[in-house]
This record gives sequence, structure tokens and C-alpha cells, in this order.
Amino acid sequence: MDLVASLGYPLKRKTRFTYWMDDDLLYHNTVCSNTFEYGRGDDRVTLYYQPVIYDGRYEPQNGINLYRNNSLAFSGLGSFYYTPDFLLKFNKDGRETYLVLDAKFCGRDYVRENLAASLVFKYLFSLSGRNGAEIEGLAVLYGMAPEESPQPLPRPESIYDRVDRMDRMGSPGSMDGLDQTGSAGLGEGMAGAETQSEIRPSFTLIPLIPGLEGQEEMLKALFSGREFRGGRDESQKTSEE
Repeated sequence: MDLVASLGYPLKRKTRFTYWMDDDLLYHNTVCSNTFEYGRGDDRVTLYYQPVIYDGRYEPQNGINLYRNNSLAFSGLGSFYYTPDFLLKFNKDGRETYLVLDAKFCGRDYVRENLAASLVFKYLFSLSGRNGAEIEGLAVLYGMAPEESPQPLPRPESIYDRVDRMDRMGSPGSMDGLDQTGSAGLGEGMAGAETQSEIRPSFTLIPLIPGLEGQEEMLKALFSGREFRGGRDESQKTSEE
């Protein structure tokens, strides 16, 4: 919460919203504040903690203009709602966009190999926006480091590791800027993820590991990226206009 305020968006209000839910379901409303509204001028950022996103048969609650668009289940029985750990809503320049944040107490490789497909199904494929709202992407916050000291240290990365080489590198077959795995290098902060940021919706892995240096800068880079600016880069606006 302090992180959003440090980017120039002071906290305006915090509330505890009670979501409608049958008593026999797994979800339980929080006992603490779960909705935090930040603002600067006409721009607004809202952080939701454990929000409920209902399917399209239900009216939106707590100002969340997203809905679950199908009754399919990736595994097990389906439901009529989703509850990500956090949800960020950005209101800027007449646009409303969302970034889903889900926390996992596991390592980077486990997320990629065992959880990525189900997370894509839940939070990218199965969610849609109401009234022009858009989903900018998903960020998974993982909290375990490899058993052996990683070299280099874990850094934010895009899940999109097979981007179009001609589009990204400027010439067919060029390996410039790619590491030996075929991913774009992560030389400075979010630089590697930024090279893939035009793919929408985005899907970013963020390490939140105890003792790892530079974690605040990693999160600032995520929040101050395209999602936080409310959409297109200023350079894109200029070229399009």
C-alpha cells in the first residue's frame, strides 16, 4: 500500500466491503480493510484485497467492472466467482483497466510448470470487462527461491518467452538480446519484460523472496509501467495522432 503512495498517489480512503456469499461456500470476507483508494488529480488507483469477481449473471460489486464469463472448470468443479489475492484498478484518461495479482508460496519454476496454465484460464481467459473496462494483465508474486543460489538473481520476467524475433530484434533469426534459453535478457530491472510488454494481456512473474535485494524497485517498475499509466505510451499517442 505504501508503494502506491510512494509513486505519487496518496491514499484517499480505505474501507471494508462485505461481498455477498452463501454461508456454505469456501470464501470468507476479510475482517480488515479490503479496499484502498488512491488518487492524484483526476487519476485513481484502487487496490482490492481478496476481492470477489462474480459471473455475468450477477451485478458488479464494490466498483469492480469485471465478471467471470464461463462455467468451465480447469480442474474439479466449477464455481460462479473468482477470488484473486489482489486486484489493481486504474482509472486514467477516461479508461478503466485492471491488473490481477496472485501470490504463490512456491518457486518460479513451479509456477511456470504447474500453475501457469490454470492461472491463464482463470484470470485471463475467463474474465471479461464491463462498460469498456479492460484487463491489462496478470502478475504472479512467488515467494520461494531455488534451493541453490540462483545465478543471476531472480528478477521480474514475462511469461512470453518465444516472442517474434523479427518484430523484437529487427531481423529474421537474430539472437541479439536473447539469452541462451531464448528469452529476452533482463539486464536492468524490468527491461526484459518491457520488450514483451506489447503482448496483451501481459503475464509477469515477480519474485518476492525474503532477503532478495531490490524487491521494492521491482514492484515500482511493475506499477509504474504501462498498466499504471493507464494504457498507451505517450510516444504511441504522438505517432498515432
